[in-house]
This record gives sequence, structure tokens and C-alpha cells, in this order.
Amino acid sequence: ITYKQCFFKEKFFEKNIYTKIKVKEWKDKVLTYAPQEFDLKENSLETVANNMAKAELDHWINSLISISTISFGFISNVFWPFIVSAIFAMAFETQFIVLQRYNRPRVVKIIEREEKTKIEKKVMKQVVKI
Repeated sequence: ITYKQCFFKEKFFEKNIYTKIKVKEWKDKVLTYAPQEFDLKENSLETVANNMAKAELDHWINSLISISTISFGFISNVFWPFIVSAIFAMAFETQFIVLQRYNRPRVVKIIEREEKTKIEKKVMKQVVKI
């Protein structure tokens, strides 16, 4: 899994959603399971971006699993507790998905800027040689 895959690229409508739900105000209050995986002192930008993609995928999978709990309603013939718990579980997972999707484009911009700088330096070295 890599942040460069299409699924993990920022969509055109996302920034507006993040502004409306004020992600910037609450993003620092969200718990992180393994903060060392997102630490820029310990990991490269590419590694952090890839870890963000993996974390997002994990939370998508958790959301799907929470939907599957509705099937337990067939055993008990009572669906509402499973539907309610699935909705709450999905809502809980959504905060982590939003957080990864909000932060990753910023990390990717820095990666792209660094790559562009490297290319420019390489070109300048070649120009100086000529």
C-alpha cells in the first residue's frame, strides 16, 4: 500500500468538507494508536505518508466490519441494537479516516516540493558543468 495509489489521493470536494467540519480545530485532540509511525523525527516523509494510507485503509476495513455486525440480527430477530452499534462504530472510525485524508495531502505537498528541489539542483549542476 502506498499513498500514491488513486484511492488515497485527495478528491476535489474534500477541502470544503474539512473546512465545514472544522478539522483543523479538533485534529490534535484525536487519539493516535501508534504515534511513532507518524513521527517525522523517526520516519521519512514517504514512510509517514504510506503509514497514513495504511491507517486509513485499516479504519475503512473496521467500518465494513462494523456493518457486518448487523447480520447478527438474523440470529436474534432483533436488528435495531446491531444497526445502532454499527452506526456508532462507523461514526467513530470516520474521525480517523477524515484525519488521515486531511493530513496526508499536506505531507505529500512537502514530498513533491522536496523532489522538485532535488531535480532543480540536479539540473543546475548539469548546467554549471556545461
